[in-house]
Amino acid sequence: MGGPASNAIGSRLRALLITLAGITAYAGSVAAQAATPAQPSTVTLFSDAASNSQLILTIAQISGSCPGAGQSGTGQIASLVLFGHDLTAAGATPPVPFQNLCIDATGNVIGGSVRLASDFSTPLIFAGLGLTLGQGTVLTVTGQTDSVCHSSPCLKFSGSNIQLALPLRDSAGSAAQVVLPDGSLAIAAASGFNLKAQGLQLRNALANGSVGLGGFTFSVNGGIDLDIARAGGVTQTMTVTVHQPQVSVPVPIPGLLSQDAQGMTLKADSVAVNKSGQIRIAHGTAQHISLPLAAPLDFILQADAVSFDKRFDDQDTVVTKNDCVLSGAKLTLPAIVSDAANNRVVVNIVGAEPGGGWDVTKTPVLAIDTPDIRLAWSGFGVQIPAGTKNLILDLSNSARDSGEAAGLDAGWQGIYVAKANLLLPKTFSEGSSDVSLQTTGLAIGNQGLSVSVDANFPGGRTVQVAGGFAATLHDVSLKVVNNHLDAQD
Repeated sequence: MGGPASNAIGSRLRALLITLAGITAYAGSVAAQAATPAQPSTVTLFSDAASNSQLILTIAQISGSCPGAGQSGTGQIASLVLFGHDLTAAGATPPVPFQNLCIDATGNVIGGSVRLASDFSTPLIFAGLGLTLGQGTVLTVTGQTDSVCHSSPCLKFSGSNIQLALPLRDSAGSAAQVVLPDGSLAIAAASGFNLKAQGLQLRNALANGSVGLGGFTFSVNGGIDLDIARAGGVTQTMTVTVHQPQVSVPVPIPGLLSQDAQGMTLKADSVAVNKSGQIRIAHGTAQHISLPLAAPLDFILQADAVSFDKRFDDQDTVVTKNDCVLSGAKLTLPAIVSDAANNRVVVNIVGAEPGGGWDVTKTPVLAIDTPDIRLAWSGFGVQIPAGTKNLILDLSNSARDSGEAAGLDAGWQGIYVAKANLLLPKTFSEGSSDVSLQTTGLAIGNQGLSVSVDANFPGGRTVQVAGGFAATLHDVSLKVVNNHLDAQD
């Protein structure tokens, strides 16, 4: 058994075993190489079709391993798209450091963060909002869920230099800006986007310290709240609320026409703006207002106090109605004819609101009780007899009172008196007595003067006319419509 033949067999067996060992080692090496994927040069850290957002990093240098502490190094942001807006569109970005990068065996990113080395901004992301991710902002991809990440993966933004430009602009066109609280901004894949923040402060100076929207102007010196929600690429909610602003209410206020576009300055609990650009004013108040009316001219509307509310629309649950309630309202009329001190007649306005308040929005046409009144314009006088509901104050461009003359259209605004006396200038008088003509349908308003005169003087009435001549009036009949003489006899 120990001859040459057996030695040859032993040699062949040893060679076979060596060959098998080599094959096994090679196969193990191949398997090990297959289990370790090649290090990618470009990594998609985050991508979400629902929000149309992505973060892609081109790697320049990398070290470390995952699992473990993860990999770190430097790279360049190849693409940063938020809500469909490319923040890298302006050109090349400087190198950025990254850390905790972890890619599993199938090539999926399961974590990592990037620190921005420069500002990334877009003037618009959605609903009039602009965003700036300031230098030093950290973008972190995580597989964990929390109060801002409702699904995974999630892209979180952290730092003290994340600025949001609001859809509120001053007279120079500059947007009001706030800094978002650290950790409040995140985009979760296949999930709705939500951002809520309270008590934010304005970070930039505004012209006159105020912004304008929808004809209203208001200060931005109180706390600012944000409530934003998006789903399926559509903004569901976007409400920006400014607390304790001073508000300039424009004119014409619904049902109110004043001279020179003069409005009211109110102090409000809050002013809010929604995604449609509508404005809400909650509990605006002012004391001792005085508004010269444009129709009729030289009449002044005054009030001891005003309360003003404006809702977004009929679905608003915070402010449920539009109102402009004047308390202690008064209508100041032109000068009394015979008063040498040129005092003014003041007529109290009593509305249907508690305490006699008048809601101009709800009731822009109001009948008023008056004392005996005498008014004067350029030597002519008007005497309005005392009566109940005999003077109609019409501040509406669509509604009218049933007592108004049929010839006045719905757009007419002003003062209407069914019956009054027209007093001619003293130059027409005989002796010390006034010449008084009965009138009907006296309307002084935005379309001028309208009145009908139909007076009869049995036996005649002698009056003085130009040049010292006298004339005798037996009857006078004329009609003025919107400052134009319509008929005369």
